[in-house]
Amino acid sequence: MGANRRSGLTVDRRIAFAILIAAGVVAACGTTPGFTVLPGQIPSALPSGGASPASSRPQGSASTSASPGAPAPSATSGGSPGPSSSPSGAGASYTFVKKEKCPESRFECVTLSVPRDHTTQGGPSWDLTFAIQRATGTRLGTFVTVTGGPGYSGLAASEPYTDGYDPTIPEHYDMVFFDQRGIGLSHPIQCPSATAVYYADTSDPADPAQRSAVASAARTYVDACMAESKADPADLPYYATSQAIEDLEAFRDYLGADQLMLYGESYGTQFVQTYAAAHPDRIKALFIDGPVDLVPDAITYYTESARAFDDVLHDTLQACRARVACRADIRGGDPLAAYDALAAKLDAAPLT
Repeated sequence: MGANRRSGLTVDRRIAFAILIAAGVVAACGTTPGFTVLPGQIPSALPSGGASPASSRPQGSASTSASPGAPAPSATSGGSPGPSSSPSGAGASYTFVKKEKCPESRFECVTLSVPRDHTTQGGPSWDLTFAIQRATGTRLGTFVTVTGGPGYSGLAASEPYTDGYDPTIPEHYDMVFFDQRGIGLSHPIQCPSATAVYYADTSDPADPAQRSAVASAARTYVDACMAESKADPADLPYYATSQAIEDLEAFRDYLGADQLMLYGESYGTQFVQTYAAAHPDRIKALFIDGPVDLVPDAITYYTESARAFDDVLHDTLQACRARVACRADIRGGDPLAAYDALAAKLDAAPLT
């Protein structure tokens, strides 16, 4: 099983180095240690309970800046129910920009202009894009999917993810996806050339003699990405999770959705936990898939993750060894031995 650490986890460790170096440039992502997540599963059938009528959906320009507990504007004013507080305590703030069909998608894209910094009044605004597919049947609420990464486009995932859910979910819930700030159609930072160079680097963090080279490659990548993307270093703190959750809060306010069914995967679990901690009254249900533990420091987290990956792989191969049908598919009949043999070949030379 040591071969697993030599091969599969090499890339993960190099990514971890880059993340740690980048973390020295970018402000903390607004995690909330100690938050307890509600238990639950992705619903496989129509939830029980009475249906609530669809909330008002503003169709024209909208600009809100209400304080918590303020009277809800009427639907004709382009407003929505009073929002929960943002970090500044001033409530959701945004301006409607446009609504159009999403590129190469059946979803509708809504672009809002939101503050670069939700914690202060005034300052620059960024245009961010959300995708929505209205419920096809009796509407019971709003189901938001937060994809992983951070860096994956929610808009790109909207159709395949929705098609993979139990059909009763898009039948009874408005389906919402979004490109988080920094991604896709939402004020992106992109550096494909720098990324390609970084992934081509062959330095191995498993070799103590090469660890300084690994760290150097990570620092070089961060510098090259900044240069290629032409990102303003002063903007970097505002791509943080603590800011991004307030973008979703603005969109919830725009929709007039009192509460959200919030599903996050991988990094998305960090996002939804942080949103739920900031706006617990806006959560109808919370689903975390592949949760990121927000309590330990980065080194502890990645160490635990690497050990867990290894343990899960070992247990999976052991389970295969225990099943006749599975053993029959393995050359030699021993999945652990077959894996180690393949890993040894990969250590010796690349395989096509």
